[in-house]
Amino acid sequence: LLPFNDIKHVVLSLIECGSLRDAFLQKLIYHLVYNNPDMDFFKRLTVIELLRKEEIPEISALRTEAAEALALADMIKEDGAVFCKNSLTKIADYIRSKSGITLQVDTDSAQLPETRIECEPDAIKPAAAARPNQTDEDRLTMMLSQDSLSAEHKNFVTSSLGSAQTEETRHLLLKVLYKFKPGDAAVIVWLEESLGRANTQNSILILKLLAELSPARLLPHLPVLCLSEDDSISIQAIRLFRKHNPKLFQKQIEKWLHEDRETTWKAARAAMLMMKIEDSRNILTRAFFSTQRVSLIKYFSPIFRVSPDHLTLYELERLLDTCRGKKREVLQEEITLLKEALGLISQAETKSGDNEQKFAALQVTWDEFCKGLEKIRYISQNQKFTNVMVVFFNQHQTKLAMLLVALLALIFWPDTEISRPTIDSSQSLKTEFAMIKQPAAAKVGEMKVFELESYDPINRLWQARSLSGDIFKLKLTNFGDFKKGDKGNFRITDYRISTLGFPVLTCIPAN
Repeated sequence: LLPFNDIKHVVLSLIECGSLRDAFLQKLIYHLVYNNPDMDFFKRLTVIELLRKEEIPEISALRTEAAEALALADMIKEDGAVFCKNSLTKIADYIRSKSGITLQVDTDSAQLPETRIECEPDAIKPAAAARPNQTDEDRLTMMLSQDSLSAEHKNFVTSSLGSAQTEETRHLLLKVLYKFKPGDAAVIVWLEESLGRANTQNSILILKLLAELSPARLLPHLPVLCLSEDDSISIQAIRLFRKHNPKLFQKQIEKWLHEDRETTWKAARAAMLMMKIEDSRNILTRAFFSTQRVSLIKYFSPIFRVSPDHLTLYELERLLDTCRGKKREVLQEEITLLKEALGLISQAETKSGDNEQKFAALQVTWDEFCKGLEKIRYISQNQKFTNVMVVFFNQHQTKLAMLLVALLALIFWPDTEISRPTIDSSQSLKTEFAMIKQPAAAKVGEMKVFELESYDPINRLWQARSLSGDIFKLKLTNFGDFKKGDKGNFRITDYRISTLGFPVLTCIPAN
């Protein structure tokens, strides 16, 4: 019911989330794409195919459908299939201009050239097996034409790993390993050792082989390979790193952002281009909020323009309200460019927006100037108060001197108070207490019946009441054998009066 221009960003979000694997959503998306030819939408599909085809393989068929819709609407003059191939190169150049990342595209197969491991037709000759003196390259070429490896060929491949090899032999050997994928430990060790010595094409084959044969052995190498100067190796390492350990991959990106090096920033930018835009947006908005480095904002903002999104625009505008100074100016420029990428404003409006932006910057500067002026006024008022106090002192010097003399007289005037008798320090003070009520009496050896009322855990004494109603403190040998409410006959073995006037009895149960 809504215009496609209003919902195409929602459709792109569904595609990035893997909705093409759902039969119903796939049918719905195909219907929308075929009936709404849109050049900007096709461009976004091409960006997704170049950056995330390994994760979303269904994107190629959808892009072909979008190209056919453009051809039927006479929006392109060439054939849809040809337009698909040519657009890959153009969009790769566009990504390079925005982010500095080079994506190599094979226009014949619409895949990276290093992914093609099939040998050339003229390299496979039936007569190769019949020659008695075959070279290593001939034998490896012959193996590529077979469906499986014999035991003899496996032994030959294993023995070839440790021998000195030319670059061509090593490339053929990697093709054989990539086709048959033997999981021998010797093969994995050789692949690891070859990572730093191989050329670009062979290095990418080694990365893919290790990712399939032993991802755990490959993971420690990926953070270093992501920083490779060769873009093809770096991009392949980033894709494998994200695929096999996404949590560690995001932590590594945040670590790269905190480093102030072009190599790490370039790897982080390439990594976030290959992520879903919502993941990249979450990482970058947090980084933009906490940083004061304007260079970081300028370097990573093109990611948002390669994959423009309305929610990204909303988050950046929210972030703009918290910024001041140069950071605010740079962020405002990026927001304007993002609006242009989303088609919300034209280039003419962008130029007028630049003037508005300059006016807004002047307004911010004026506000800061006004705050500074208020501070100057506050300081001026304090200075004025000081001047008033100095004038007051000069006018009332005599009165202030008389007041000072009176205060000194009160402080230092001799004391005429009647002397009090001194107390000899050698005499000790004693405090006497008079007991209002005499404590209850008891005789040693006497038998008495007591009812236990409460227990004092600090002094380990039971408070008990005799039959006559008198209160005593009982010290029992096995106090843990009794509980509140117990009543019994006890023999008194000792009697004393505590400092607080309570009668304390040492008793034993009378059996």
